[in-house]
Formats: sequence, structure tokens, C-alpha cells
Amino acid sequence: MSGESETIAPLVRIHRAALGYPGAAPVLRGVELAFYPGDFFPILGINGSGKSTFLKTVVGILAPIEGLVEAAETNGRPLRVGYIPQSETLDPIFPLTVREVALMGVYGSLRPGRFLHREHRSLAGSCLEETEVGELAETPFATLSGGQKQRVLLARALAVEPDLLVLDEPTAGIDALGEHKIMELIRRINRERAVAVLMASHNLKMVREFSSRLLWVHDGTVSIEKPENVLPAHGLSL
Repeated sequence: MSGESETIAPLVRIHRAALGYPGAAPVLRGVELAFYPGDFFPILGINGSGKSTFLKTVVGILAPIEGLVEAAETNGRPLRVGYIPQSETLDPIFPLTVREVALMGVYGSLRPGRFLHREHRSLAGSCLEETEVGELAETPFATLSGGQKQRVLLARALAVEPDLLVLDEPTAGIDALGEHKIMELIRRINRERAVAVLMASHNLKMVREFSSRLLWVHDGTVSIEKPENVLPAHGLSL
């Protein structure tokens, strides 16, 4: 468990779960965790340890092989999750602008037959401002740098108005300075919005700077650890 008060309902509860892919042996077993509003959990583990499998299960892309993964209702509605998958690409054959990418986050909340209105465009614009790329709204997404693209994808995730952000390696392929700025932005959003964040990472040094605890994915298990207790392993930078 995350250690929050039992009087606060978790956003997501995972109980005695085995996680993996249909028809294959579980990647992770015995997962027992709960995540609460305002939680911030970087997720570390070597390549192939199951970080992406874990996040896809939390999001609902994968069903648990065994056990329970339960998402709570918040304010009488289903849990809202903003998700950035690993190495997401948008087909350059469609010349989407930055604003159009951010608006994608709104579409899922629209009922069938409804169209985008001024308030939806305003929401997308404010999310771009929050992630510090508002001035790029009319710029083709395909022309942006890696760091700028990640900020736009984060704005798209925020346009969902999420209770939980699930980010799979959001700083991969970004230089050290850009990585630090993205981490600062994600941590600020976590604190100011009280949105829970689960974020796969590869950089133990960076994680130690921004969080006093993490999820350690290792040998088919997931556990909550302090960064200083996680031994350096292949694939983790110090």
C-alpha cells in the first residue's frame, strides 16, 4: 500500500494480482498496491522487467491474469486517466498542429453526437500554457523537438482532466537538461493539481532528486522502496 490514511479511498487498488499477456506466463505476480490522490511514484526496473506491463494494466489496456485491479469512481464518475505510452508517435502523414494534438485529450469525454465547443478549445489551450508550449499552438507537431513533443503530449493528457497520470518513460530520448525540466513540470503538476502520478523511468539519479519513494520492478515483483535502498542495476544510470 502507499501508506495513505485508510479513510481516503484509493484511486486504484491492485489486490493479489498476476499481470501479463493472455496465453503467456505472468510477468509480475503477487502485486498488492493502492494509489491515492496526490501520490507520486516513479517506477524503476531494468529493461524487460515489466514496467510497461504494469502501467498498461493500471490504465486498463491489459486485464490482470489473476486477482483484482479496481479503479474507483471520483465525484460520481469513472476514474479519469491521462496516459502517455512509451515512444508514442503520431503519423506525419496527418499534419496535426500542436493545438489539435492537445484537443485529442478532450475527445474521450465527449458524448456521442457532441462537438467541440469554445470551452474545450479553451481547456486545451490552458493545458498547453501549463506545459509551457502555448506559443506553439499552431505549429505542426511533427516539426517539434523531442522535449517539446513530450510537453504537448503531457498537455493532451492533462486535457482529460485526469485524476491519475500514467507516463511510460516520458523523458526517454531527451537530453539531460530537457529531462530535468520535464521532471520539474510533472512534479509541479502533481503538487498543484493533487493528481496522482505513476511514471516509468530509467534514471535513478533523477528519481532520487524528485521523490522519496519509488516502485521497484524486479524478479517478477513490484515493491515500494526508498531510492537509496535500490541497488544500481544494468539499465539504471546513477
